[in-house]
Amino acid sequence: MSQLQSYLDKFFPYPDGEFYRTLALGDAQTAFKGSIFASAVTGALAFRGENTIEVVDKIMEGLSNVAIDDVESINGVTISALLATVIPEMVSGKSQVLAATYIKDAFGKTRELADDLEENPMGDINKMSAVMMSGSVNVLSASSTMAEKEQVDDNTYSSNLAYNREATTISFQALDIMDDIYLNKLMPEFSDQEIYADFSLSKLHLKIKRENRTRMSGRVYLVGGDSDSLVRVPSFPNLLGDSCNGDQDVGIQFLESNFNPFEYSNNSQEIRTDVTGLEVKCGNRTLPVSGLSEPIDILTRRKNESLDGSVYVFKASVSLGNLAVSWFTS
Repeated sequence: MSQLQSYLDKFFPYPDGEFYRTLALGDAQTAFKGSIFASAVTGALAFRGENTIEVVDKIMEGLSNVAIDDVESINGVTISALLATVIPEMVSGKSQVLAATYIKDAFGKTRELADDLEENPMGDINKMSAVMMSGSVNVLSASSTMAEKEQVDDNTYSSNLAYNREATTISFQALDIMDDIYLNKLMPEFSDQEIYADFSLSKLHLKIKRENRTRMSGRVYLVGGDSDSLVRVPSFPNLLGDSCNGDQDVGIQFLESNFNPFEYSNNSQEIRTDVTGLEVKCGNRTLPVSGLSEPIDILTRRKNESLDGSVYVFKASVSLGNLAVSWFTS
C-alpha cells in the first residue's frame, strides 16, 4: 500500500506530475495506462480487504484536471474511475461526487461523438457507454452504502449525506444523457420501432426503448435476464400527455435496482423493496410521469419479508435535483 501511495504522490500532481507531463507531451495512451494500472491495483487491494479510501481519493483528485474531449480521455478517465470504485465502502463522499462528475462529462462528450458514427462506430459508443454505466452503478452503490451507515447512526443530516445526494443526482443525470445517446443518436439508424437496449448488471438493470407515440395499448416493461421487477403502463400517448409535439423520437428508460439509490433520504429505511424507475423521453427531454388518467402498476420483489406488511410508495412528483427528503406513505 505504501508503494502505491508513493507512486501516486509522484504520478498525479498537477501540472508537474508524471501523468500530466506525459499528457502535455501528447502521449495520452501512456499517461492513461498508468492511471488505469493504479486504479486496478487499488481495486484489487480493496477487494482483499485493504483500506484504500485515501488512495481512491488521490486517484479521483488526480484526474480532476483532465480535459475529457476525445475517445482516449473518455476511456482513460472512466475506466480509472470504474476500477478504483469497485468496493463501495472504500469510496469517500467527495470521491463519489468527483467520479459521478467525470462520468457525466464523459457521457456528454460521447453524445457529441455519436453525431458522427462513421468516425466513431456504434460498437465503440456501446463499449464506452457500458463502462460509463458500470461506473455510475459503482457510484450509486457507494452512495447507498455510506448513506445507510449514516442512517443506522441516526444522522438525519451530515456532510456525507450531502455528498451522497449530490453524487446520486449527478449519476442519474448521466444516465439521462445515456438515454439521449441511444434514443436520438443510435436507434435512428434502425427502422424497427420496437428496438431497445438492455443493460444487466448484478446490482442494477436498465432498458432504453424506442416507442411509437401512437400506440394505444398498455405495455409491460422489464429488463431481460435477471430482472425481478416490472412496470405496466397505460397507452404511450397517456404517458406523453401534451408535453411532446412534433416528430421528435420518443421512448422510455426503465430502471430496476436491487439496492436503494436514494438511501440518503431520511425515511429511506421504510423502503423494503427493490427500487424501480420509469422515465419518459421526448427528444432529449425527460418528461414527468404524473397526472395520468390511468394508473401505473409496479410489481417488485420484497426483501425477504412477509407480504402481509405495508409497502411504502413515493406519492409525489419531485425532480431529482430537489429530492433532499422523499416522503413515502403506505
